[in-house]
Amino acid sequence: MSHKEHISASDESNSASTAISELDVRSNPESLLDYLANREEIPDKRLYDEKTDAQSFSSVEAISKGHVYTTYVENERGSAALSVKNHLKNPVAFQNLHRFSKTLLSSQASIPINIPFARCDPPPRVRLSETRKTAWLQDLANDNICLSELSKKIPHGVWGKDIIQLVLDFRVPLPRAIWFIRCAGTNEIRSFFKKYPNSASKDWVLLWTDVIGDFLLNFFTNHLGDDVQAFSSNFIYVNRLFGRLLIEKLIIPSFFISKVISLIPNLPMHVYPLIITFLDYFSVTIFRDTSIIKNCVAGLLPFLLIMYESPSIDLELKRSVLNKAADFLYRLASVNWAGFFFFEEWEVLYPILSIIWKPNKSHNSLLSILNDLNIRAICLVDASASPIRFMRTLSSFKPFLSAHSFAKKLLHYSFTEIIAFFFRWSIYSKSQIPEHRFCIFLSILQFYNVTPNLATNLVLNSLFQISSVSNEESFMVAQLLNCLSLNGYFMFSGYIARLAAMGYLRESMLMADSMDVQRQIILHLPLFQISQQVRSKLNYILARGSYIIDYDQCCSYIEQFRKSPSSFAFKKGESFSIIVYTLLQTFSVCENSIYINFMVLFYIYHYCMLKEFFDCVIYTLSKPHIRYSVLLLFVKAFPNIVMDKQVIDHIRLSKPESLIEGYLLHEIKHLYQLDFDFSLKTPEDESLCREMQDLLGSDSFSTGPFGEDFKPYKALNSLFEDFFKADDDDSNFALTNSLIIMKKHLALTENYSCFTSYIADRITVEQANYSVFITKLLELYGNNVFTIGDLWTITNRLSETYEEGMKGHIVDIFMSAIFVDERNLKMVHLFNCLLWDARKLSIGLEFLKFLIQHCSKSELNLKCIWNILRSLDFHEIIWVVPEKELLRRIMEKYLSFPFHGMINENLIKQILELDEFVAQMYAAWLTTLTREELGDVSEDVMENILMAGFIEKGFHSWYVICLGLPNTLKIFQRVLLYSVNRNLGLPSHFLSFLSTITEHIVHKRPDEVFIIKFKESLQNLFHILKEQVLGAEDENDSLTARLRCFSQLVLQFHNYLDRDESVESLRTLSTKNYVYKNQSLFDLMAFIIDNVKSQPLYEDETSICFNAWTTIECGSFSSNLPEALKEFNPRKAGLEISIW
Repeated sequence: MSHKEHISASDESNSASTAISELDVRSNPESLLDYLANREEIPDKRLYDEKTDAQSFSSVEAISKGHVYTTYVENERGSAALSVKNHLKNPVAFQNLHRFSKTLLSSQASIPINIPFARCDPPPRVRLSETRKTAWLQDLANDNICLSELSKKIPHGVWGKDIIQLVLDFRVPLPRAIWFIRCAGTNEIRSFFKKYPNSASKDWVLLWTDVIGDFLLNFFTNHLGDDVQAFSSNFIYVNRLFGRLLIEKLIIPSFFISKVISLIPNLPMHVYPLIITFLDYFSVTIFRDTSIIKNCVAGLLPFLLIMYESPSIDLELKRSVLNKAADFLYRLASVNWAGFFFFEEWEVLYPILSIIWKPNKSHNSLLSILNDLNIRAICLVDASASPIRFMRTLSSFKPFLSAHSFAKKLLHYSFTEIIAFFFRWSIYSKSQIPEHRFCIFLSILQFYNVTPNLATNLVLNSLFQISSVSNEESFMVAQLLNCLSLNGYFMFSGYIARLAAMGYLRESMLMADSMDVQRQIILHLPLFQISQQVRSKLNYILARGSYIIDYDQCCSYIEQFRKSPSSFAFKKGESFSIIVYTLLQTFSVCENSIYINFMVLFYIYHYCMLKEFFDCVIYTLSKPHIRYSVLLLFVKAFPNIVMDKQVIDHIRLSKPESLIEGYLLHEIKHLYQLDFDFSLKTPEDESLCREMQDLLGSDSFSTGPFGEDFKPYKALNSLFEDFFKADDDDSNFALTNSLIIMKKHLALTENYSCFTSYIADRITVEQANYSVFITKLLELYGNNVFTIGDLWTITNRLSETYEEGMKGHIVDIFMSAIFVDERNLKMVHLFNCLLWDARKLSIGLEFLKFLIQHCSKSELNLKCIWNILRSLDFHEIIWVVPEKELLRRIMEKYLSFPFHGMINENLIKQILELDEFVAQMYAAWLTTLTREELGDVSEDVMENILMAGFIEKGFHSWYVICLGLPNTLKIFQRVLLYSVNRNLGLPSHFLSFLSTITEHIVHKRPDEVFIIKFKESLQNLFHILKEQVLGAEDENDSLTARLRCFSQLVLQFHNYLDRDESVESLRTLSTKNYVYKNQSLFDLMAFIIDNVKSQPLYEDETSICFNAWTTIECGSFSSNLPEALKEFNPRKAGLEISIW
């Protein structure tokens, strides 16, 4: 090839210099274009030249191995740099270049391509030694070395997280880094599909996403040891690299963000600020897609809550993370609030958002708007009006966090029915401890601002429906009435008036059997707190039934309590009235003892004397010498205490007078998620040591380890050893208090959790008396020194350390320690804590399942398992006891129902007549029966039972019982088809229940035959409703209920229906006067239309990503533009793929 056929470096320099100099004199882009097209001094040379490249490109070798164009000059990028640079110093030329470049490039980009792009294989990879690979990477990072030269020796074996790490280490310029990643990735795609020929493109894209995840996990974990400046530089480069990969569509945004979120559980918490900053860098990408925002919100918030609740994280780090997260989530919500729209999860996410957004008023205002939108949507479309929804929500409800949010969802439900339901739930349900049930009931009454007269009448309506009552239930009723009375929602004078109106105060009626239920309740009422006039009438009713309340025995109880508070117990079946009087009198005479004050407050709260408890707490907080008793109670008795607003206000005003009080107040703020301005600086060991030494002689704290040679870990170790040796309650109280303080101290300064594992291992080895050891462990858990996670870890280690035969023995000790005499309030409190953690944390259910699985099935253990199961819902019961034989044995032993008869329709009807709160137990029992035993309980039977009367009573029980049958889905599908075929001409209260059935069907995925029939029936229903709406003038409750039900069916089944057709049906109905005038119905339809309508169709993002990897273009353009402009094609320059 002669030198005449090529452009020399000097010729190219002169050509560029001539072209650029014309910028000085050309006044418009058109004249410049004409000049460039007509000049003949130095011919342009096309990148693709027929004479020099055609033969080699079309050869077999080029097709099989790829082709690289011939290089015309030594330095492709810098040959004309000096000439261009000199001319650009002229300000006129620079301004003209700025003006003309956009027009020139736009003209070039608009020219149609009339020569199709040829497909070309990527450059092959070669095996290089480490030295040559390093040299090649250094050349890759050098802009002066052309990629066409590097493409001949792309190193083999560089992929996975290594390729990203290498371009980071060598600081490869981003365009060249993308080129290298694309080269390696395209070859990897070919290898992948040779190895897995049946794979889909999505499989490789997911594999590539895992590569990114591996790199990021390694990057955030291992780069923290670098100095700040070095890590900052690395962090910026990584952000920009992934940003470029997103622009090039080599990463799917949703996959990428989801992968980053999924890394959070595997990263240490001190990396969270970097993760949030990393996500914030890609916020523009996140803004565009509502589903990505949802992933961010649902993924981040649970971990932020874990971080907020963790005592072992530095306060400054915690504050930094929460502030960053709050700002990041606020920006997401401000730009695209639809990403914060959750139907199922809002009850869980709202409290977490409220924690991190409350400090900022603007954030809090947006939270209020989002909450109202979510609650409104839930009210519109959710089946929250039924007891089924109540039971599902209340099982893990925190009244002090979201009572207001929960109450707002009941707005459309009859408040007469709400109070009737909560009255029964507060007495009979076991899904929450009584204190929480009462607090929830009070929060509902407060939200609705119910007047005392109305509340009294509604409660009395439920009270007089009780036909029989056990001593335990009458005790609970008295507790509830006392709580409502002291909070202003029940008047005993109204109770007397109702008794008189019903004729029960006549002499002939006072001796009737029907009065025995009322006498059993009155016997437990604290009559000494009621007015004299009402008290005398209630005492007369008791006297006529030979009942008497002996308050003289209270003196004996008070004396016993003062001598030994921890072992004190009321006799079994004692009157609630006696208990209240005893505890209030004891509190009035125990001012000087922190321990006795602590225990009496503990007892008062346990017996649901909520108003009395909060009054006593406020009084105690004002007494400096006994204030520790309240602070310790709040810290150690968590989570059993629900904070009262007045108590929170008093705690806000409390100023810590010592470091120990500061620790306790800070822990209270953390445990109860209180919003008050109190911060605690990281303390010094010497400060704590001096304070503890000042408490020498106190019966509230153990000060032994706080001597001159005080070391935190050594002191904690010593406290643990002393606790496991102590055998008296006073010492246990002081030691657990000191352990709480040391735990907080180490949580603020060191990693406490690691040390607890060390202590657990050491004590596990040293202890020989398992019974004492396990009892002590449970005491540490009950006093909030150990968490359920610590308990679970230690139990596993115990079972792994000793032989298999000992595992059952160790678990039996746990069971016997948990289930003791119900009069031992400390163990009852421990049992409640376990149940609370089981409902709140998955690890809690894991722990209960482990105990049930490995314990011996003795009478005592079976009774304990029964007490556990009756506090769980249906799904939790099935999960913790997967062995059907054991579950059946327990249920048939303790359920108060004769199971020895035939299992048929009559049996199901008898079960449905029982209390709705135990229906889940019977449903769990049904899962243990064989199909032969359930042969007489068919779909027809269950459908007939439901359809027999359409009465509201029994809906919840029927639903739960169906869950225990093997043909649940078929039963629900039959009921739904029956209802639709009858044009929803059913009672309105049944239609609201129907949405619960529909929810289950959609969740379990309906069968195809049902869907075909359902579509046809729904279409017929639409035409009938359309005619009825046209003829309706006055408001019709039945028609409104049917329209609402039809709309909800469209929403729930929209994935199985023709969306456009469904939306058009709703639009047709919503335009009618009848619907338009009914604001709530119109809002529902508008909301469903907006959520069901078809979204714009976009190309599948997986295909886009895969094509970005595999589509490699080469070719030339045919146009009137000069070749120099043709080669500067932004469609190529942006991606830099013309190198092939």
